[in-house]
Amino acid sequence: MVLASIQLKDHLVEFMKHKYGVEDEDHVSIPPSDDLYYVLNKLRSKKPKNAPQSSGNFTFVVPSPRNSRDPEIYNYYSREAEKTIQSRINRMFKAEFHDFMDYRTDDCGDTITEASVLFASITNVRSIDTESLCKDYYRWRNKHRHRHKTRPYRFKAKKV
Repeated sequence: MVLASIQLKDHLVEFMKHKYGVEDEDHVSIPPSDDLYYVLNKLRSKKPKNAPQSSGNFTFVVPSPRNSRDPEIYNYYSREAEKTIQSRINRMFKAEFHDFMDYRTDDCGDTITEASVLFASITNVRSIDTESLCKDYYRWRNKHRHRHKTRPYRFKAKKV
């Protein structure tokens, strides 16, 4: 088992630890059934000679699918790869958050503030403010929801 570390935003690290059930360990093991497993496999490369030791707040097991490159040698993630991974995890976070918010507000009748506080407490996300989660949901909802357009009222005054 080979471990790698990358730097991510704190709330994404907390989300990943919740998503994959990490409590006692300091690293996350991503299952092969997840798309992120293959993203991590594709982005790994051989460590350059002048590259510093990898350090970060998110430590995970380097994927090693059958008939793939050796994880003992190919276990380095560049800065561009870290940005790609962070973007992918952020999309996972927002997709799960928006789905949860839709369920809680539409089906359960919670307010948006109550639902965002509940999401933060369930996923143990403490490093991001619930108000910013609410704002994100408002922006997403206004952008992606269909709004009914009303016809403009055209009043023609009678000529006397």
